[in-house]
Amino acid sequence: MLVLKLVKDSLFLNVLEAILELSDVANVDCSSTGLTLQAVDTDHVVIITLFFPAESFEHYKCQEHLRIGIPIDGMFKAIRCANKGDTITMSTDDENHNTITLSFKSPKAKKATMTYNLVLVDANSLRLKIPDWQDLDPDYQAFVQMPSAEFMRVCNYLSTITGNGT
Repeated sequence: MLVLKLVKDSLFLNVLEAILELSDVANVDCSSTGLTLQAVDTDHVVIITLFFPAESFEHYKCQEHLRIGIPIDGMFKAIRCANKGDTITMSTDDENHNTITLSFKSPKAKKATMTYNLVLVDANSLRLKIPDWQDLDPDYQAFVQMPSAEFMRVCNYLSTITGNGT
């Protein structure tokens, strides 16, 4: 089971919006320490792998290792329905993890104001193996810290190069 809470303008959602131009699906590996997001453009030119520690979220709980495939466009259509300042809770069911539930709650409301169920895609069929950073040539290692707005600009630029931008 996965449960995470975040506000509408969070880093995680900004990153998803940035990669929307590059990829249709984000593969997410969840563990007790956080989640790893991976996305690949349709031409298989650009691969994005990002780790979000559990502390990145307002609340995060993952009891077992879980791999899910999130259709980014569908998630953003749902998230656009949330108001600024709303808390968004994402959760999977305990059984088959075929859907993720998005619940929106206004700071003034006592319970969720809207709930949306999103059908997930098969993340196992889309997973690409990326070597651990220790296995890479030391001349090509990079640890980058940048504002999400700059990351979005880079993703938009890359989508122009690969020809998959909308």
